[in-house]
Amino acid sequence: FNDVIMRHLLSEGFVENELKKRPPGAGADYADLLAQLLTNETVGLGLRTMVCRHILDMVGSQVHEEEEEKFEKAVRQLVPALVKVMSGSNHILMSYATASLVNLSCGRKNMKQLLVSHGVLSLCVKQLKVKHDELTLYTLYLLVNLTKTPHHRFIVVKEGGVP
Repeated sequence: FNDVIMRHLLSEGFVENELKKRPPGAGADYADLLAQLLTNETVGLGLRTMVCRHILDMVGSQVHEEEEEKFEKAVRQLVPALVKVMSGSNHILMSYATASLVNLSCGRKNMKQLLVSHGVLSLCVKQLKVKHDELTLYTLYLLVNLTKTPHHRFIVVKEGGVP
């Protein structure tokens, strides 16, 4: 496995196009591959960072109504990987994962609930204790997105997010 070659194949869209040619149910799809690359500790930091940026672009783009179901399926595969990265120790990767979740949760109630069910609010409270400016900024953005309902605000208070 060569990180540099995989980085080029992903950035040029080759892997995504090849996986789209496969019939549904014929093995892993693109979102699953991205999730595997992101959570695999043997994959280099450069490739994992590129995957985070790619996910950030992917979830930040507008989705047409006819593609919404496919988008939600992909996101449901990516959320656990992004949450795992958020609970890691690399602040840059944590920042990218958090920024991806900010884009993902913006204006999507069902995605906000999915993130809360994966324990993202407690991870956000932990991330606020880390002294990293970019991570703190994106964590605050995510908290703004996720604490629109009283129940979600209660969870943040219960986790110690507000003294």
